[in-house]
Amino acid sequence: MIINLYEKINVYFIIIFNIYLFFNLYYLYK
Repeated sequence: MIINLYEKINVYFIIIFNIYLFFNLYYLYK
């Protein structure tokens, strides 16, 4: 149960981090 929750948090963190990087690059090269 706890491992499953940790994996979900990890996946959401990766998705949010990728979106954050994408927006940083977008504003940098706009």
